[in-house]
Amino acid sequence: MKHEISISKAALLLGTALLVGHVGSLPTAAKDAPNGGKPVVTCTSTSIEGLFHQMIPILGLRELGYTVDMPKTLSVPLVHQSIATGDCAFAVDEWVPLHNSFFKPISGQTKRLGPTIVGAAQGYLIDKATADKHGIKSLEQFKDPAIAALFASNEKGKAQLAGANPGWGAEKVINFELDKIGLRDTIDHKQGEYSVLIADTLAKFKRHEPVFFYTWTPNWTIAEMKAGESTVWLTVDPKFCPPEQSCGASTTGLPLHDITTLANRAFLDANPSAAKFLDSVRIPLEDINAENLLIKHGESKEADVIHHAEEWVKKNRGQFDEWLKAASAAK
Repeated sequence: MKHEISISKAALLLGTALLVGHVGSLPTAAKDAPNGGKPVVTCTSTSIEGLFHQMIPILGLRELGYTVDMPKTLSVPLVHQSIATGDCAFAVDEWVPLHNSFFKPISGQTKRLGPTIVGAAQGYLIDKATADKHGIKSLEQFKDPAIAALFASNEKGKAQLAGANPGWGAEKVINFELDKIGLRDTIDHKQGEYSVLIADTLAKFKRHEPVFFYTWTPNWTIAEMKAGESTVWLTVDPKFCPPEQSCGASTTGLPLHDITTLANRAFLDANPSAAKFLDSVRIPLEDINAENLLIKHGESKEADVIHHAEEWVKKNRGQFDEWLKAASAAK
């Protein structure tokens, strides 16, 4: 999941304009917050689709008087290590329980805040036309070579699963379940750059060809290839989930997740207003799905996503100001 690591000149100028432009409209408490100009470095492992929910807290911290950069993009393990060491202050990028194995070794140096986003799903989908025609409802049915062959793209006859990037964490779950169910002979888990894999999947979908892919919410894929209308989630018996994932009643192969803000404990201790604000932010899943669809339809530049975040703040200004007021009063 990647967007540009370097900060573009345009983004820097826009970030400065946002900081200056908001000062006149701040609540009095926010104007008086003792944070004037403190630099805050943020990081993320997400693609441009994840920048929206990274930017909303950034805009709030800027209103509280901090100078906040655009997030640096790192791998999931490096995000965790950078926050633990203090090289990054926070990331709105912590999937619980998916990232438990990354979090456990650094729990003493970091803290999970929020949750910022509630009820994020992950799992496997296929196109509804193929599902209905062949009565496909579960991942286990792919043990049947005839079912798997419907999603094959070569003479080997193995279903091609557009899967998760190495290092995300989800790829470990997928590989565990393929082994546990006994699907290695019939499914080929394609791992690489997800944006490329899913672009190819979407092209097949638009040609009305069978598609088989992993995805998550919030993500534009669900808005573009609508689950329940043109695609269906495959069920996975929870007994096949990795024990540490605690799938519970979830039947998608992964548990429902909360996306929390992972932050450096020393940063939080030194910045109570930032800690309170980051802990308060809540972003509805449907708002992120809708914004991601704007990206898919062409509004995909960094400046576009910053504008989307600004518009969200305007639309939710009352709630946003309550968060700011509480943060400004934090000691």
